[in-house]
Amino acid sequence: MPLFLVRYQYTDDTEARAQVRPAHLEYLRGLGGTLVGSGPTADNGAALVFQTDTPDQVGTLVNDDPFHAGGFIAGWTSVEWTVVLGRWAETS
Repeated sequence: MPLFLVRYQYTDDTEARAQVRPAHLEYLRGLGGTLVGSGPTADNGAALVFQTDTPDQVGTLVNDDPFHAGGFIAGWTSVEWTVVLGRWAETS
């Protein structure tokens, strides 16, 4: 099943976003094996790796994220990613 590297760019409303963060984290935890990893980046964004069958499924996952529903994602990108080297390559 393909991996997709997703980048979020957040809005500057950090206070309001912090109030929605628990719902965002609960949502991500509920994705099980679909979410390979995620975390914030130093540029007011986040990186997430999803394992899904299609790029359309990635769009659904992003749209269902409480951060997206709350308007805290200013933009996002997704690209299919093939891991060739490293620990993730060795386990796939």
